[in-house]
Amino acid sequence: MKITLIYSNPTMLELEIILFIIAYTTLVVSLTFAFICYKRNLETQETLVLIISLLILIISISFTPILKNSGHSFFSNLFTISSMIFVGAATLLNTLKERQHKLQNMFKKIYLGLGIILFFTVHLISFFNMTKYAQWFSSGYLMLSIVFSAIIIRTTEPKIKIKIKKTDSDRLFVIAFLVIVPVYLVLQFQFCEYCDNPPIGFLLPFLFSLIAINKITDDINRLSILKINTENFQSNLIAYGLSDRETEVAKLLSQGHSYQSISELLFISIPTVKTHTGNIYRKCNVKSKYELMKIVFY
Repeated sequence: MKITLIYSNPTMLELEIILFIIAYTTLVVSLTFAFICYKRNLETQETLVLIISLLILIISISFTPILKNSGHSFFSNLFTISSMIFVGAATLLNTLKERQHKLQNMFKKIYLGLGIILFFTVHLISFFNMTKYAQWFSSGYLMLSIVFSAIIIRTTEPKIKIKIKKTDSDRLFVIAFLVIVPVYLVLQFQFCEYCDNPPIGFLLPFLFSLIAINKITDDINRLSILKINTENFQSNLIAYGLSDRETEVAKLLSQGHSYQSISELLFISIPTVKTHTGNIYRKCNVKSKYELMKIVFY
């Protein structure tokens, strides 16, 4: 594998450093907003894992030259290969969580199990000087995840729609990811002896930055709409026949409060909170706090 920051033109090196800095910054900011939204039940654990996996992958790519120059080429390859498997699993799991689809839960378990098996397999064969095969396997798993995710996004709708938010941007990013990542991996892993410092390396941090910025914008919209709709939360739930106490509990649930927190705020026992929550889910025809947020957004 050949990923290097060394260019004959100093301007190219400076540009790549800037792009990596931007990618790091936007991903960290995106992770921060995603965590805030997660605490308010506006994001899922799968989204957090996906952003973390992208951050790990960009770290592995940017630190590859340092590891190579210090004589740790083997660990450099293994770090990147592991990161790709991580991104592959996180990408598809996040897509399945966010989209309305008819795939059985068993499909998710099988694909995740395949990723775990592949993770240990590529580590094993790497120690037997079969790194090239490990690169192929991990690249194939990542590309397969992107293809599946692209198909699901193109053929389904999101579980939660943010006002008039369009899904075209999400689909555009998936298509870009689908094209750029495989080309990058092929150039870096398979044809490195024929390609001297391929410029495709610029595109990956640039693409990650765009994905992060798109996610930041999406989460800001979620938070702003939550603030607006929370003010009219009671009127939004009138049609569901909730009692005043159930409405209070529903409002706190939508804001991300735990059963313990709701119990302390409303001065009621935790079993009572669970009873109210069960009644809310039944009347609103939802099964989780995440689904309850759909009532806020629509």
